[in-house]
Amino acid sequence: VLLKATQHLSPNLPIHFLFVGNGFDRKNIESLIKTSPYSSNIHIAGFLKDPLPLVASSSLFVLPSLRGEGLSKSTIEAMSLAKPVVITRIPGNTDLVEDGESGLLVPPGNPLLLAMAIERVYQDKELREKISLNAAFRMKSVFHIDKTIRDLKAHYLFLLNKTGR
Repeated sequence: VLLKATQHLSPNLPIHFLFVGNGFDRKNIESLIKTSPYSSNIHIAGFLKDPLPLVASSSLFVLPSLRGEGLSKSTIEAMSLAKPVVITRIPGNTDLVEDGESGLLVPPGNPLLLAMAIERVYQDKELREKISLNAAFRMKSVFHIDKTIRDLKAHYLFLLNKTGR
């Protein structure tokens, strides 16, 4: 979907795409890369044991998942690093990102809307800075491990009190 989205971006933007992960269908990807107007700006790193340095040096994180996958660790990491994120509106992702505030959500499987969101983040510095800061704040305030522990403890205490123990 991301490779197809490159077909819809304005031509000649100084954007590079770095694909990290495994499970790529090489034949399908190579043909999509060849037909992309950004073919010379598309790089495939494949599986990396520690991709965080690449995420930290990136300007934007994109995860165009097609179906729910729980809370995406890679999205959490990108948001924690104050990277603007463009991800699909699927279960899990909608818990992480407040659309337009801490990232942008797009419908799954829609290369045109994905391209529009990528270009919007690229062109709008104010939006990019806002969602980056809000993403990092959201990870520190809503998804921080200390909050998770407090909430879980409170829930267990509630359950214990409810059962009379």
